[in-house]
Amino acid sequence: MSYLDVTEKSAVLKAIKEFDELGRDKFLEAYGFGHARSYFISYDGKEYDCKPILWAAYKHQFGTPLLAKASSGVNKTVRPKLEGMGFVVTSTSTVNGEVERAFRRYKDGDRPWRLVEGEWYVSDKEQDLYPAKYIWALVISAPPRTFHTSDARKELAERGYSVVNITVEKDIPRSVTGMSDEELFALARAVQGRPQMKLTFSVTYERNRYVAEAALRRAGGICQQCEEDAPFKKRKDGSPYLETHHKVHLADGGDDTLDNTEALCPNCHRKKHHG
Repeated sequence: MSYLDVTEKSAVLKAIKEFDELGRDKFLEAYGFGHARSYFISYDGKEYDCKPILWAAYKHQFGTPLLAKASSGVNKTVRPKLEGMGFVVTSTSTVNGEVERAFRRYKDGDRPWRLVEGEWYVSDKEQDLYPAKYIWALVISAPPRTFHTSDARKELAERGYSVVNITVEKDIPRSVTGMSDEELFALARAVQGRPQMKLTFSVTYERNRYVAEAALRRAGGICQQCEEDAPFKKRKDGSPYLETHHKVHLADGGDDTLDNTEALCPNCHRKKHHG
C-alpha cells in the first residue's frame, strides 16, 4: 500500500481537521514527522505540512496507518496527488514572494478590507513595520476577519519574518488637577535630584517629506484652522512657521497623503490634539 492510494478528498479534510484539533506539533509527532520546510497545503486561510497530511489521510481512508515515511519526492508525487484532489499546494519560496508583494501592496495603499490595527506587526527587510494580520490577509486573499491573528503570526514567523508585539500601556496616573494646593506643593517640594531614566520602545511613522512640504506651500503662510498669518518666520530660511497635521492620525490608520494633511499654527495644532 502507498500514499498514492489515497483518493478521497474527505480523508484529506479529516486529516486537516485532526491537525487543527491536535495542533501542529502533536499532529506531526503522532505521525512521526518533523516540520515541513518547503511544501504546504493552503486551506481556509491556513497552511498545513504537505506530506504528513497525506499520510494521515491514508489512515482516515483505509483505517490503518502508513508506516513507510519515504516518498519519491514531495514535488514530484505528493504535490500532484493533492492538487489532483483540488487542494492548493504552495512552496516556501512562493509564499515568501507573496509576502513581499503584500508588503508592496500595503505600502502603495492597497486596502481591500477595513484596516483595524492590532498589537502584532511584521517587519520587512528594511525594518518597516506592517500589521501582521492584514499582511497575511493580502497573502492568502482572505478578509482578516476570517482567521485569527495567531494564525498570521505563526505563518509569518515560520517563513523567517520578524513578528513583534507592540502594546500601548495606558498608565493613567492620579490627576494632579484635583489635588489641593497644600498637597500639590508638598509633593513638588519633595522631589529631588535628576529625573529617573526609563528605557522605552516606540514606533514612529516615517512621514513623506513631499506631502509635508506641499501642504505647507499650499497653505501659503496662512493657518488652515484660524485663517491667521503664521505667528513668526523660521530663522533658517525666513519662511512662515506652520506645522503639518494629519486630519486622521497615522496611528488611527490615516494615510500620509496631501488630502489628509493640513498646515496649522502651533496653537491650532495643539488644540487639535488636546482641545
